[in-house]
Amino acid sequence: MTPRRARILIVPYDSGQRGFRMGAGPKQLMRNGLAERVARLGFDVTVEEIDPSGSPPHPEIATSFELARIISDRVHAAQRAGETPLVFSGNCNTSLGTVSGLDRNSRGVIWLDAHGDFNTPDTTIGGFLDGMALAALTGRCWKGPTATIPRFEAVQDESVIQLGARHLDPAEAELLRASKIGRAGADASDSDVDVLLDRLSTHVDGAYLHLDLDVLDVNEGKANSYACAGGYTRRELNRLLDRIAEKIPIKAMAVTAYDPALDADKRVAEAAMEFVETVLKRIADPTAPARRARSSPSERGARQ
Repeated sequence: MTPRRARILIVPYDSGQRGFRMGAGPKQLMRNGLAERVARLGFDVTVEEIDPSGSPPHPEIATSFELARIISDRVHAAQRAGETPLVFSGNCNTSLGTVSGLDRNSRGVIWLDAHGDFNTPDTTIGGFLDGMALAALTGRCWKGPTATIPRFEAVQDESVIQLGARHLDPAEAELLRASKIGRAGADASDSDVDVLLDRLSTHVDGAYLHLDLDVLDVNEGKANSYACAGGYTRRELNRLLDRIAEKIPIKAMAVTAYDPALDADKRVAEAAMEFVETVLKRIADPTAPARRARSSPSERGARQ
């Protein structure tokens, strides 16, 4: 039997700065035993840290797209080697490289995030490049820089599902309403989410799973300074991730936006590693019994 293999890509950058804020998250997860936990699931694990060329300071835009170019090549190589790419990064815009590295028929996108990440330079209020990641991935902005990413092609709206988003800028919300992206909030029923997953499976053979940890409700722990109420409980998110990976083959996964400075009790770090385990267990054994139980009323009340 061929052993299962995983390649962990550590991208310790936030806004072009190494180890800054959410950029400290990936290495903290490694110190907490991430690679060992993946190995205990029966995966041969390779770990690689990604850095841009040159000396700091690194300008945000140039650095973000250089990282995406490197990640695209690393993910492409991992997939060719039969490895599952696992990207741990400070920012969500690493998705541009991760998706570009996958085979074309595996470029479905399942995006879990408290935020839309659907701003463009014309709609953004805060000017945060990372708040434009999904808009760039679907070809709405930054077309010059994305063209430099090996194998990049804009993902069609019909191949994207956005789950758990609840904090949107007004113009960003309007762009999303006008799109064909499938969307569901944290309070959506299983059947509503299944409809979106079934639709996605008609367009792609596999998907990239994007997990921004602030999709968790802030009562479950503060993943970063942008965390807010109205998200999933930890149990709900675990069940959701299992259902996603049961219905659609996950070809790559990213865990982003974890700021360990705001997680003194390490609740979010532990949850993050549990989420990765949930997905990898399903990848390892697609026929395992699914988690179907719904959350209790007290859990749902935690989001109010």
